[in-house]
Amino acid sequence: MKTNLRLIPSLAALFFLSAFQPFNVEGLSQKVPSDVRDLPQRETSSHRAVATPKNGHRYIYVPAASASPGKGETITLGGVPYPSIVRLLATGESLDFAYDNATRTITITLPPALRGVSGEDVVHVQIPSVPGPTPEAPRDEKLWTPDDKPNSPVGVARGIFPGRVTWARDIAATPWDGVTGTWWAEGSGINQTAVDNMVARSLRSLTGESTDAGAWVALFKYYNRTHDRGDRAYTRGEKIAVKVNINNSYAGHKDADNQIDASVQTIHAVLHQLVKNAGIAESDITVYEATRVIPDRIFQKCHASFPGVVFADSKGSPENGRVRVQYTKNAMGYSIADSKVGRELPDFIVAATYIINIGLVKGHPTTGVTLTAKNHYGTVRVRDHSVFVNSHAHPMATYHPFVDMIGSKQLGEKTLIFMLDGLYGLRDVNDAVGENARWHNLFNGEWFASIFMSQDPVAIDSVGLDFLRNEFPLGRGKKAGKNESMANADNYMHESAQAGNPPSKTNYAPDGVPLKSLGVHEHWDNAKDRRYTRNLDPQNGKGIELHAVRLK
Repeated sequence: MKTNLRLIPSLAALFFLSAFQPFNVEGLSQKVPSDVRDLPQRETSSHRAVATPKNGHRYIYVPAASASPGKGETITLGGVPYPSIVRLLATGESLDFAYDNATRTITITLPPALRGVSGEDVVHVQIPSVPGPTPEAPRDEKLWTPDDKPNSPVGVARGIFPGRVTWARDIAATPWDGVTGTWWAEGSGINQTAVDNMVARSLRSLTGESTDAGAWVALFKYYNRTHDRGDRAYTRGEKIAVKVNINNSYAGHKDADNQIDASVQTIHAVLHQLVKNAGIAESDITVYEATRVIPDRIFQKCHASFPGVVFADSKGSPENGRVRVQYTKNAMGYSIADSKVGRELPDFIVAATYIINIGLVKGHPTTGVTLTAKNHYGTVRVRDHSVFVNSHAHPMATYHPFVDMIGSKQLGEKTLIFMLDGLYGLRDVNDAVGENARWHNLFNGEWFASIFMSQDPVAIDSVGLDFLRNEFPLGRGKKAGKNESMANADNYMHESAQAGNPPSKTNYAPDGVPLKSLGVHEHWDNAKDRRYTRNLDPQNGKGIELHAVRLK
């Protein structure tokens, strides 16, 4: 189906589409808006843009001179059944695009070349209620299966309980109906009390302690013992940085869309723990997203509760309350001459003693998955998606920059806890949270409603990968399996687990000293039982333990 959004000339390149009912094959008797004509044989409909804001939708500025029609530029979609691809055809006084297999409201994310001066890049479009072509038959999208067999661990497990990954799941934390408002809204989208409990119980389960304060003492002591800093807890004045993933905050500090980002409730729960139970002064904590921004929906609540905490992003200023990130040159090393990854790190990272890495649980069209390792693409000074494109195009047993980042003395080796915010884990970073975030294979259509913690960076990403690959195909083309984005997504896990003698034979030494194993990797036995080797044999298992957290 081809659609033409015609721009009102007097409004230049602002466009907005509203007042359409979702397309319904069985609902052809629905009233057709006056500005939509019937579909001709060539399946083309024309929609005239309107200028009136409605239902929180936003205008998009499309500079005609900056686009390259007909050169394969892609506009990604959210909120539609897969596969759904929008292809840019022309620009000027109209933005022409084609969409495939779209049967409901869609969200269009414009490529960087088409973003406006305001930085906004998302428009919500509803498919008009006019007769359309027969929907394309569903494509064969298979779940991806890794090459290594289940329960075949490699590497050396880390942690107070080696290889332990805690998993807290509580559907009370995610009461959103999937339609009203936003997934991140306080109360209706996420329940703060439930998240607080998930975080607290996870900390205790990770350490075996009976109190939150005791858990923090145990975490700091373990870290310091294993980093030649003595058997000691936190020392007042030591700096701690909290890396959050707000990769989709393209609209700036006012960003309020339904794309997936870090949840304010999880960040707030972690800050509460650090200040109230770990005894860290607010001024010694920096929450950051170096290559994006921290929007008001996150900043305002957290700043109100913890006014002394520093919030740092790419557009910070005294006027907005954030601090603009400043960088230290050549702070990050790599094991090959041209890793294509930035070498500058934020000043506060270099000054920090500890890091808490809060990643997300989501698929990604280039790296396969976005978990804790890729989260640091938002730390190094580089635009992430140009770094390591299409993991399926890189064979297993090849160099991966994630290994250097996990093993770096400035990043992975400063990390106290690795976390995954999976309250609304979903198939693809570009999707709007909605039907795409429902877990039909594993949880009967419920939200993922999960938070993970570990002291082992490889183990936690291995678990995140197993959940994602057993729920979502994660591919975008006509073929499934090894031609898709999920394939080889665990290459960096194999390389990291065996960093001292990796399958690629790379001499991983980001700081000049050869790395040893950075953690343990394996895949579970099956999607029903979800057992790793330490679950199957607690006494002799050498791999991962997936530890279900008791929430009461």
